[in-house]
Amino acid sequence: MTGGGPRVRIVVDEVVVRGLTPAQATSVVAGLERTLGALAGAADPAALTGLAVHVVRPPVSRAPAPSPAALGAQAATALWSALGGTR
Repeated sequence: MTGGGPRVRIVVDEVVVRGLTPAQATSVVAGLERTLGALAGAADPAALTGLAVHVVRPPVSRAPAPSPAALGAQAATALWSALGGTR
């Protein structure tokens, strides 16, 4: 988004994955970033007005995923929901 319109900035301090190779972990993070970007980009700008800083700890994703990128997408959706966003 360019210009002076509403923006969403999400900072993820740490992503912990267990039982994956470094390449798979990179794919998880890529899926997380891609999905968060899509969710934030599709958010209603009016709903973002006056949005305060939120610190959340989303639930741990333990559900099986068809791929590491899909696991990242699941984590992004859980994080977006924890922030009060809608899908």
